[in-house]
Amino acid sequence: MTKAPQEMFFVIADISGYTKFMLTPGMELTHLQGIISDLLNAVLKQIEMPMAISKFEGDAVFMYAAKDGKHDWEDVKIILGRKLFAFIEAFDGKLRELAAANHCSCASCVGMGNLKLKVLAHYGSALAYEIGGHLELSGVDVIILHRLLKNQVPSSKYVLLSALAQEQLKIRGEWQKGIESYPADVGDIAVCWTILEPAQIEVKVNRWNVPDLARTARYGVMKMFGRFNSINGLKDIQPGE
Repeated sequence: MTKAPQEMFFVIADISGYTKFMLTPGMELTHLQGIISDLLNAVLKQIEMPMAISKFEGDAVFMYAAKDGKHDWEDVKIILGRKLFAFIEAFDGKLRELAAANHCSCASCVGMGNLKLKVLAHYGSALAYEIGGHLELSGVDVIILHRLLKNQVPSSKYVLLSALAQEQLKIRGEWQKGIESYPADVGDIAVCWTILEPAQIEVKVNRWNVPDLARTARYGVMKMFGRFNSINGLKDIQPGE
């Protein structure tokens, strides 16, 4: 493991509405965690080298792409710029699939259409190290990315880049610019963002839907064997599976 900080991109794909979703009356936790697992797994399948998973953070995935000399950096920037939007497309696609196959009337299943994904990226440097057999990233830029989760973007479905990330990625399109202020620690961070249209997802209840009967049965098995004791049931999921 390197002993010096490395330049890298930091990315978080975060599910909007998760806390409100969990606090909804009539919530079935097993179905909720199963839905979140399926949605995040769809996001993970979009990851390709040199992108890697740092950790799962409840309803979010923290990823990075290090400038390690093993990959052409210009190619890395092209891949990453495309993937920021591909994560959201994959999330919406899986959500449509789950909604179309739904047979359950619990609050978790009926309300899943309200979930959305936002993706944030920053460019900087971090020290990569291992602790307890797990890779950790340390540095101010890691903190900055997590601070940016609390922002003034008037939407719950968007791609947000720090100015440093946009300067590197040079993603074309309509970007709004602003300053996010965090006076307690990292100060002012220049950002840009683009808001994406919400997916029109209607969740119906079809009690004779065989594929969804299999899905909720699988959630029950996962609960029985303590699968959700790991992070949203994603402990054994690898990118691209």
